[in-house]
Amino acid sequence: MAERGTSTQSGAAAPEGPEAAELRAEVARLRGLLVEKDVEMGKVRGRLQQLEERTTRMLGVAARLRRFGPPFARLRAKLRGRR
Repeated sequence: MAERGTSTQSGAAAPEGPEAAELRAEVARLRGLLVEKDVEMGKVRGRLQQLEERTTRMLGVAARLRRFGPPFARLRAKLRGRR
């Protein structure tokens, strides 16, 4: 049974000419766009992680402050009145 493979594996020459050059240029352009998007996604993931960590800390602070009960409620009301 004959093996299946790409044209370069079977010994046939790779396509050449203006059409092949255009295809290679398009592949390079798309690959560049993919790399740019990957970098952008990495930045967004990093920012999301920062926000999640900050939210977790703030929720912890809020939970600790709630334990103080009514005195904290009065302080909170005073602080909100300043804004």
